[in-house]
Amino acid sequence: MSELENLSEEEDWAYLYKEYPELVNVKFPTGILCDYALYYSNNPQTVGYLKIEGTKIDTPVVQADNNKYYLNHDFYGKPTSYGAVYASYKNSFAPFDRNTILYGHNMNDGSRFAALLNYKSLDYFKKHPTIQFDSLFEKNTWKIYAVIITNGSTESDDGYFFDFTFNHCSDACYEEYIAELEKRKLYDTGVDLLPTDTIVTLCTCTYEYDDARLLVIARKLREGESPEVDTNLAKMKSTPVKYPDSYYSD
Repeated sequence: MSELENLSEEEDWAYLYKEYPELVNVKFPTGILCDYALYYSNNPQTVGYLKIEGTKIDTPVVQADNNKYYLNHDFYGKPTSYGAVYASYKNSFAPFDRNTILYGHNMNDGSRFAALLNYKSLDYFKKHPTIQFDSLFEKNTWKIYAVIITNGSTESDDGYFFDFTFNHCSDACYEEYIAELEKRKLYDTGVDLLPTDTIVTLCTCTYEYDDARLLVIARKLREGESPEVDTNLAKMKSTPVKYPDSYYSD
C-alpha cells in the first residue's frame, strides 16, 4: 500500500476508509496494522504477511483450525491444488510463539514455496539472507539461521520424526533442538541462534527421498540489532550433514 507511506497511523486509517468505505463495518482486531486491513477484511483467518525480497514469496499468511484446509484452498477459500501459505493451527502471534511454522506447496510454476528449494545453495542464501514476516500487529525481520532436509512423518524414517512442528517447549528442550539443527544444517549461514531467540520455520516438499521436507529456519531480529547479515561469514560446513536414515536408503 504505497499510497500510505509517510502517513501517520491515524491518517493511514482515514485514507483507507475513504478509499474502501465498506471497511467501516469490519470489526478489526485491536492493534491491527493498517497495511493488512484489506487482507483481513477479505479473510479473517489472515494472521500475517510473508515476503522474501527478490523471490516470488510475497503473500498473506492464513491459519485454519487444522493443518489440512489450506493444503487445497487458496487465500479466498477457493479449492485449488496450489493451496495457500498457512501457519500451523497451534501457533499464536501476539506475541509470537517460540517457533512459528509456515507451510506452502512447492509448485512447478515457481509459486507458493517453490523458491525455498533454492536455499540448498549457499550462494542463493547470500543473496537472500533475511525474511520479512509480519503478524497483523507488528513488522519483523528474521535472519536465516539454518536450512535443513528432514522427513515429514515417522513413516518415512523407521518410526523416527525430527519434530520441527512444536510451537512451545522447555528451555532445555529448545537447547537440544538448536544442537540438532547445528548437526543437520546444510551450511553455516554465519547467523547464530540463542535459547532466548524466537524462530520461524518455513516448510515445503523436496524430493531427495519419499516424504522429504526442506526447512528454512530464521530467527527474529533481536532488540537493537542491525537487520544486515554479514554473508562473508557464511560457508560450507567442515563436519558431515546429519540427514534422516531415509536419505541414505532411498
